[in-house]
Amino acid sequence: MIDIFERLAPSYGRVVRKLALDTWYDRANVNDFLHKADYFRRRYERELVAYFREQGYTFNLQRIKTLSNRWFADQVTTSRKLVTLTDLKKGKLTEKLEELDQETRADVLRLLQGGRVEGRVAPVVSFAENLEARAIQIGEDSAFEFGRDLNHAAVSDTSDTYDWTSQEDRDVRPTHRVLNRKTFSYLNPPTTVDKYGHRHTGNPGTDWGCRCYEKPSNRKPLMNFIAKE
Repeated sequence: MIDIFERLAPSYGRVVRKLALDTWYDRANVNDFLHKADYFRRRYERELVAYFREQGYTFNLQRIKTLSNRWFADQVTTSRKLVTLTDLKKGKLTEKLEELDQETRADVLRLLQGGRVEGRVAPVVSFAENLEARAIQIGEDSAFEFGRDLNHAAVSDTSDTYDWTSQEDRDVRPTHRVLNRKTFSYLNPPTTVDKYGHRHTGNPGTDWGCRCYEKPSNRKPLMNFIAKE
């Protein structure tokens, strides 16, 4: 699943980035964005279903279709939020314009219209650069959550137990490193306690910012498991 995500998610990040920049330059086309979002989700769904079948998962295809349709509907909300975020950033930039001298202000306006300028307005460019990075993050996060939800549906249809699977990179939180590759039951998920004493009980992806996911397992699950940082 992760191979599919790493190959396809960046493409959706670019789709969301384009909407943000088109909004920034007053040429946004939300219908075009939704058309590309629909194409992405159909391709993603098709490749994940092929993966699930290859792995021997016994899943309900209609459940997968329902989740796919729900994700696409959510992209309408995503587009509205992104347009609002872009407009807010442009509003803040407008406030900054009032503080600039006339010549620099003309350069900034040229930049906003898609032109190029040198040097003197570099700090202002950060508004657009920050927006661009945020848009890519929104797109890739949304793509990962979509894939994780489809994976959860397929795995939970296949087995009552699962192997907790992390990304196994440096961004994995300490408690989830402890859970990695251990087997749990959907009805008795593990509890994590971070260094501040915050507790969370749930399956992969239910904690804030969690990028973990499940793989089917026929091993005996750990019960009432607690992972402490």
